Amino acid sequence: MMREACSVRERTATGPSFGKAGTVAQKVTPRAAVMELRVEIAELACLLRVRGVDPSMANRVENAYRKFDSLAEPQLIVDVQVDPKLSRRTPRPITTKAACGFFEVESYNFEGAVSVDDGRATVGVSPEWEAVDAFLRILYSLLLPTEKGVIVHASAVVDKGVGCIFAALPEGGKSTVAHLSGDRHILGDELVALKCVNGHVRVFATPFWNETHLAPVALATDVPVGALFLLHKHDRVHVEQLPPLTAAVEVLPHLFYEAEQLLPSQAVLDVLGEVVQSTRSYRLYFAPNEVEFWRCVGSVTQ
Repeated sequence: MMREACSVRERTATGPSFGKAGTVAQKVTPRAAVMELRVEIAELACLLRVRGVDPSMANRVENAYRKFDSLAEPQLIVDVQVDPKLSRRTPRPITTKAACGFFEVESYNFEGAVSVDDGRATVGVSPEWEAVDAFLRILYSLLLPTEKGVIVHASAVVDKGVGCIFAALPEGGKSTVAHLSGDRHILGDELVALKCVNGHVRVFATPFWNETHLAPVALATDVPVGALFLLHKHDRVHVEQLPPLTAAVEVLPHLFYEAEQLLPSQAVLDVLGEVVQSTRSYRLYFAPNEVEFWRCVGSVTQ
């Protein structure tokens, strides 16, 4: 579970000063600054130690993950070095190499290595917060399957205490569903995490591409999943239940794998299999009619 307490620390050669609640909040100098931030997503915590960060980048990083601050013991320590040379490289796809619990990941604005067994990672990033975010998306997509979790291209809306998952490819209706949700609690409208916990599936908010709809910290950050829907635009709202094998085949393209050279691992396929066995899955044919949409969804989730 995510915590509200902030554990961001920045150090400079002149020493720290303390702000509210004992949080270190001192001046940041471009050359000597080290920013520490504990991030927890889907009950997987990591400690980021960012070196060479300037004040503007430090502020953007802290704001991006403020709602995911954690006091949990980190399962991974990530040493991040800001490297201006990486901002001058030609854009190219993300590549990933994997072998025996060790990953190498690279893009135009970051390059790093992850040792799952050692619980350590090192990465160089360009001087923009987006490079940190891109690396973390890949990192969590690689690590969550070891904890029975996956990241999915989907929106997630809480309706009467249960999570409704709406999976779709780009322009497939995820944001439309969010806009049809009225005052319901929206966990995310682009990337969410699903995790198998004690034979049940829960959905978790993520910070990735969900900034505008992310729920306030005071609200629930994960809930049990009531049903998983594959969105199809149509002129009439109706559902078609899918057997688990068909659901697995249709959900697979919606799993988040930004790295082009990495196929889904056996761990990912195992998690997907458990998700579709534990959760009812449907094709949801929908039109932008809020009343009919939620009447149809509620008929199979409540």
